[in-house]
Amino acid sequence: MVGKPNARRLRIAAVPFVLAVLVLWPAGAAADGERISTGYGVTCATDRSEHVICWGEDDWYRGMNGTYTGLGPHTIAGLDEVVGLGVGEEHVCTLQRDGVPKCWGRAVQGELGLGATTTVVTPTAYGSIDDGVDIAVGDWATCVVRSDTSLWCSGHAEYNSIGTRRTVPTASPGMTGVAEVVRGPFRMCARMIAGSVRCWGNGQYGELGGGAAGNSSTPVTVVGIADAVDVAVGRTHVCAVLASGGVRCWGRNTYGQLGDGTTTARLSPVAVVGIDDAVEVAAASSATCARLATGAVKCWGSGRHGLVGDLTAANALTPVTIAGLDDAVAISGGAPFLTSDERSTYGTFCAAQRSGNAVCWGTNYRGEAGTGGKMEQSTPRAMEGVIGATRVALGVVQGCVLAGPPGGRCHRRRRRAP
Repeated sequence: MVGKPNARRLRIAAVPFVLAVLVLWPAGAAADGERISTGYGVTCATDRSEHVICWGEDDWYRGMNGTYTGLGPHTIAGLDEVVGLGVGEEHVCTLQRDGVPKCWGRAVQGELGLGATTTVVTPTAYGSIDDGVDIAVGDWATCVVRSDTSLWCSGHAEYNSIGTRRTVPTASPGMTGVAEVVRGPFRMCARMIAGSVRCWGNGQYGELGGGAAGNSSTPVTVVGIADAVDVAVGRTHVCAVLASGGVRCWGRNTYGQLGDGTTTARLSPVAVVGIDDAVEVAAASSATCARLATGAVKCWGSGRHGLVGDLTAANALTPVTIAGLDDAVAISGGAPFLTSDERSTYGTFCAAQRSGNAVCWGTNYRGEAGTGGKMEQSTPRAMEGVIGATRVALGVVQGCVLAGPPGGRCHRRRRRAP
């Protein structure tokens, strides 16, 4: 999901509907949206007017607006009626209310769906799809769920669920009955209408959830998950919210990011301690946060860089409450694409609030927290210049917010692609 590129996704789970898709909003959110997507140095969000705002640091954002300099939020022109949002390694995609996905950024692996590897600095239609219901933007790949519940992807072979590089959207074999698709560093996951979860990409620490370690360029079914309602993908772990409100996680657990009270890696899902009313989950490099039905947010994992929202550097092996945040309507997490182990704890979380404000905390590696600088934020801090936020998306080194007219805003840094 454009985890999340698309942090507030379109749901087509087992519920009655008259049209092909019924849009269900998270508890406490307004019916006009509220989405936030956090990635690897950029954050993007939507607002009640279904426009997009992004912030962070990257040349191709400046290319969209020659007067834009700095890290603060700015509006993305040419976008309205946005209901889905995702931020990737070096590109951003949105989903319009009419079902048309639009993307911009660098297309080194065909992730823009244009049939070429061309950089585009303005939102451009993703292939010829006009019936999208969900979208996810990952590392050099893009995936869209269509109204017939099929999954269509393009981009890097390891992350596009197809196994070979595609520069135009292509149907993923065997992937029908998809409710939403979620991106993360190095892998993607799909939540199925029936409630199961399938993941593909890098599985070095068991992140694909199939009971064994190992990579797969095609989807692997996660064992023991039959009623998932939300999924988040971190740098080396994955988590899912169940219909009961409980949370299950699997993968690497060096910093306690699985929330089971240990630091033991898990090849299959384990229960997060003490959470039974979650409605949404978000993941960064080595930490995880859950939004509860009350609007409160709890986090666990690495205590470095403020990821669990306090001033200590202690790891939280079980969930802790984020002080002062009790009205969240959407959350998102993101992590920089960095290979050094020292930076494996980097990441940023953001939340859209019922008031329309947006707050962020964490590493803020490239200004993705939207505070106008790159200083670490150990407690939630309001994004500068964001009013009426309803959704937020964090990418590799950028971020965007869906917020009031006349458009949205973004920011991020730039990095070499493979």
